[in-house]
Amino acid sequence: MTSYEKVRSNGAWISSRPVKILLLIFLLGPPFLLICIETIVEQRGRELTSTILDKLSFDSLSSSNKSITTSSNETITSSSTSSSNVTTKNNVSSEDDCPCYSRCEQDSLRRPSRIHSLPPALSTALAAYERMHSSCYHSRDLSKAIQAPDPNDPCRYLVFLQDGKFGLGNHILSLLSAFVYSLLTNRMLLVDTRNHIPELFCEPFRNSSWLLPPDFPYDRLLLAPMLADGLKQKFRHGSTVHLMLLSQQTPQEQLFFCPDTQTRLEKVRWIGWSSNQYYVPRFFTFPRFWRPLVSLFPDVSLTFTHLSRYLILPQNPVWEKIRRYHFAYSSLVQGKAVGVQIRRRENAEFHEPTYRRTMQCLVENGLVPSVSESGHDIPADKGQHQSRKNRTKVFVTSLQSRYYEELRNTYINKPTVDGSLVRVHTMSHDEVESQSYEQVRNALAEMWLLSLSDELVTSSWSTFGYVAQGLGALRPYILNIKGDFGKDGLPACSLGQSIEPCNQFPFSSVCERNETADLEHSEWIKAHIRPCQDEPSGIQLIQD
Repeated sequence: MTSYEKVRSNGAWISSRPVKILLLIFLLGPPFLLICIETIVEQRGRELTSTILDKLSFDSLSSSNKSITTSSNETITSSSTSSSNVTTKNNVSSEDDCPCYSRCEQDSLRRPSRIHSLPPALSTALAAYERMHSSCYHSRDLSKAIQAPDPNDPCRYLVFLQDGKFGLGNHILSLLSAFVYSLLTNRMLLVDTRNHIPELFCEPFRNSSWLLPPDFPYDRLLLAPMLADGLKQKFRHGSTVHLMLLSQQTPQEQLFFCPDTQTRLEKVRWIGWSSNQYYVPRFFTFPRFWRPLVSLFPDVSLTFTHLSRYLILPQNPVWEKIRRYHFAYSSLVQGKAVGVQIRRRENAEFHEPTYRRTMQCLVENGLVPSVSESGHDIPADKGQHQSRKNRTKVFVTSLQSRYYEELRNTYINKPTVDGSLVRVHTMSHDEVESQSYEQVRNALAEMWLLSLSDELVTSSWSTFGYVAQGLGALRPYILNIKGDFGKDGLPACSLGQSIEPCNQFPFSSVCERNETADLEHSEWIKAHIRPCQDEPSGIQLIQD
């Protein structure tokens, strides 16, 4: 066998048949690549496809981008090309220059209109926060700090506690809320390492770590007094409290939203944060927080976008998977990219009315072309012209693979009325939510891939969709697929009023209702906070 009949990929020899495919790819160009990919997926399985895509994507990226430039002092900047704490100019990172690839490369995958610089005030605040975090992290043993508190310790702490009952979307929304609260109250944010966070996300803070040590005594937080009990004990200086800010709360837990409670929490050294909600919109209603928040986020509709692109950057193995799929299915073929996320809370099984409503949403809003129900092809000259001119790439995420299969088969078996080409792709379909590492890794990759779309369709009430829209700075088309929607009289989907996720359960305490509101603050709330479209009792940030 001659040398050109073999290809080395990740240290393993691949048989000569895939080599012939690779040679044809290089000869015939990118369109043939996608045809080959689909054929391989069907005939040889996903494992071989992933190997070939790895070879193609990384070789191509490496050959065209030889180096990466990072800022000399790794400080947070308000660069026009990045919203992270490292400024980059090229697409490929090295471990030495940028240990977290996604921090340096994320903007290279986005369209220029989707890149948003950090506001100067936020950039300054994050730099100061990182200095505080580093100082507290390096000057004490965290396990000892909670077991034997030092009354002279100037640091205060907030520990994000994960609850295995909730999905990744809920965890991300809650994590960002915990970070904003930590930023506003000058607390060192630390995260529970007993679940998947260390494997999913890069360390966000320069010269520090948000990971608790392996011997950290979590029981000190889990068994700490709840909010109401802490208030009765008058929160002795250096005390510990466990906040339960879930979607279901008792009136005692809702005391968190009282201004007096916030004043008294300043004495608490350690806060355990258990939540499944996105409380950032709610923080804008706090009299003591709204002015600082407006300064940090002058365009409030980009609040989640800035936070997520700073805090939830995927670890390198996850990022490589994101980059590989994006390169294979999006970058090589020009055209509109449409992300579709389908999730029904009532039932995870395939639901025919949901599929029909999804297709109706896509077609009626011009996201995909309609198909010829007669099955007859359009004239060849028109079809060839349009297929070269208009191409649509649809990326589908759902626990149920049948939604993807039905959409793909529709565009395989029937011609489009305008002759344009539609390609439908998916990455995973686990059928059942398990919270295994493999599943949450795929979920994070899919959130990022959806966020790189030109247009996005999400499911009502889905925190998974909330993360994707906020991360991508996209106003989504929200599928109206809750409950028995055949009788709701609603359109198939509605264009979202904001990029921001919904705070589904904002709650309101008696103490707030009895307070006299500041007129300027009240007018600001009327202009920038509205009920959510998919949950009328929830609230959402709006930029006029």
